[in-house]
Amino acid sequence: MTEGGIILLIDNDTTVLAANRRNLEKRGHTVHAVDTYEEAHRFLRGMEPDIIIMEAMLPGGDGFEFTKEVRGMVETHILFLTNMAGFEDMIKGLKIGGDDYIIKANDKNGMAELMARVDSTMRKRKRSGLYAVDRH
Repeated sequence: MTEGGIILLIDNDTTVLAANRRNLEKRGHTVHAVDTYEEAHRFLRGMEPDIIIMEAMLPGGDGFEFTKEVRGMVETHILFLTNMAGFEDMIKGLKIGGDDYIIKANDKNGMAELMARVDSTMRKRKRSGLYAVDRH
């Protein structure tokens, strides 16, 4: 069994995608990075990741609607990593099926928080038997 899980990153900011992918892969995760919800839907037709980390708003897509669509189809942990910093946005994201909500911070503290939340989620998934590597 590998130490890392399977993670789907969704963000239209290529700098954010590259940085998050690099840091997650260093921790042993298999990372699939896409920049549209259409690509994310295609990915989910073939595999269920352990975690989806996504921006709430992309051109041509809404992360809240995406979450509503996929929540009933997958047991995946959904973590919003977004610039939408309003309290109402956070509450909406969690109420419609998101499991976590982080405001983007482009510094090492923001990256440390993201990595800590991913680690915590992976521990919980492994204990509960939802770990993607064990299911495939």
